[in-house]
Formats: sequence, C-alpha cells, structure tokens
Amino acid sequence: MLTRFALANPMLVLALVLIAMIAGPLSFLTHPSREDPKITIRQASVQAQFPGMPALKVEQLLTTALEEKIREIPEVDEIKSTSSTGQALISITVGGDFTDLNSIWTTLRDKMEEVKSSLPSGTKGPFVDTDRGDVAMATIALTADGFDNAEMHVTAKELRRKLYARVPGVRKVTFFGVLEQQVHIEFDVVRLSQLGMEGREIVDAIQNQNVIQPGG
Repeated sequence: MLTRFALANPMLVLALVLIAMIAGPLSFLTHPSREDPKITIRQASVQAQFPGMPALKVEQLLTTALEEKIREIPEVDEIKSTSSTGQALISITVGGDFTDLNSIWTTLRDKMEEVKSSLPSGTKGPFVDTDRGDVAMATIALTADGFDNAEMHVTAKELRRKLYARVPGVRKVTFFGVLEQQVHIEFDVVRLSQLGMEGREIVDAIQNQNVIQPGG
C-alpha cells in the first residue's frame, strides 16, 4: 500500500525526503548534549551495627526503629531494608518530583541523630551514606624528593584548597597513603629509678598535658 501511495504521489514523497535530509543534520548540530551528562542519584543508605546480635533482634531493635524514623521524611518514596547478624542496612529512594536533594539528605542525617538515643547501648551508627553517585574523575600522585610525608601532606592540603576554590564541580578530594605523625618517647630506666619515678607517671603527665579544657 505504501508503494502504491508513493508511486501515486511522487512530489509529496520527494518533499518528505528533502525535509528529512535537512532536518536530520540540523537536529544533530543543535540538539543539546554533554560529554559527561549530570545524573541525579536519588538513593542513599543507612547502616547500623551491633556486633554479634542475631538477625531477628537486629530487625526488631535496629531496623524497625530506623525505618519508622525514615518514614517521617515525606520526600522518601521507597525504603528497602536488610537485617543480618550484627548489621542493619537500609536503602532509601527519593521521589522523582524533588530536586533539592541536599536538604533532604540533611533532614535524613538529623533524623538519624534523633533516633540514636532509642537504639540499644553499644550500637555503632547509624551511618548515613549519601555519596553513592560520586565518581572519581582523576587520581593525582604527589612526589617530592627531599621532603618527608608530613611536609607532602601540608602541600597536598594546600593543593586541595586550590582545587576547591578554582576548579568548578569539585565536590570532594580524598587523600590516600597519608601516615599519621607519631612522637616516640624513650625512658632512661636508671635515671627514673634514681628519681624514684615510674614510666607510668611520665605517661600520665603527658596525657594530662594534652587535655584541652573548655574555654568557658
């Protein structure tokens, strides 16, 4: 039937072909596109741990309490939970009509802070993870001959500050391989015995020296 229509209306068919040939390249050149399109991740997760607690107790004491608190957030569209030995894991999905996810995640964190007091003593968390959509775009290695790890760490923090200030779109910079600084103190046992002191006394004195008292 299409063949019969095309043979009966050759001018119309030719006009349609010309329109398609012109509209195709124009739409390709003018259609908005991005090399890395922004994808809105509407999922977050909440995790709470109680080592050794049976799965049934986790469901009753942890998962249920967390779910009830999360349901107080009207923007939440779906909640999925998994209770296993010593751990409760809850996945949260926000409805597609909401765009201000930062305020929703802030509310979620506030709700989890509120529910902490009702969880059994010894519970670890709840921990809120809203960075599931973050993607590492670059890995930068920093080397410096003649500088120790602490000096390189200072330089890396300065580089991070510049990335936040000057590179748009940078949300988080994470350091790997940083060594924590330590101070090793060696005692002269003979000298301590002459003074009538013990090593524990020096340790206590150092710990008390490092206590930060409130300014008020």
